[in-house]
Parts: sequence; C-alpha cells; structure tokens
Amino acid sequence: MPHIHVRLSKEIAAKVDGEDVLRSLVETLSQLETIRPESVKAYLSVHDAYAVGQGHPPEFAHCTVAILDGRPPEIRQQIADRMYESFRSLIAQAQTDVGITLEVREMAKEQYRK
Repeated sequence: MPHIHVRLSKEIAAKVDGEDVLRSLVETLSQLETIRPESVKAYLSVHDAYAVGQGHPPEFAHCTVAILDGRPPEIRQQIADRMYESFRSLIAQAQTDVGITLEVREMAKEQYRK
C-alpha cells in the first residue's frame, strides 16, 4: 500500500513507455509526505474496448492512487496535485488528443489486508 493503477486506451499505450510511466509515478509518490517508498506498488491496464462521450477526446489515460485512510485533506490534495502533474507530463509525450484524469481513493484500514 499505496497502489497506483494506470489505465490507458490502446492508442495511448502504444505511444508511451508503460514501464517508464509506472517507474516515474512510483518515484513521484515515494517522495511525498506520509508515503513509505517500499510499500508503493504500480500496475498498468491497457483497454482496446472503450467508449467516450461526445465532445470528449477520443483517447483516455486514467490513474487511480489508492491510499489508506486517515491522512489530512491537505496531504491528500498534495498527493493528487503532484501525481496529476507527473501523470499529465508523462502522457503528453503521446502527442495525441487525450483525456487525462487522476483520482485519489482512500481504503479503509479496518478492511485492508496484506
């Protein structure tokens, strides 16, 4: 814990180095307050079947950062801001019209097992 799950449309995945994206995101998250670097895990899913709404860019890149609950709002905001900045710059290398999103989710400590 924490987990980074990157989801990319097939075209975006073909234009970026997935392993580099994951390594960079792990490095970014590991530098943030309250994060233990040895506990960060990252993985990538590529989607060939997907649909986007009218007016949305034709491709997508989404990142979910799952952390254990209990961090103050300011820390969660810092995680969201820094991770989005890093993710956006990595995906911009694809030079394609792409919707880039990121969310930070909290997982309940009481139900998390490892």
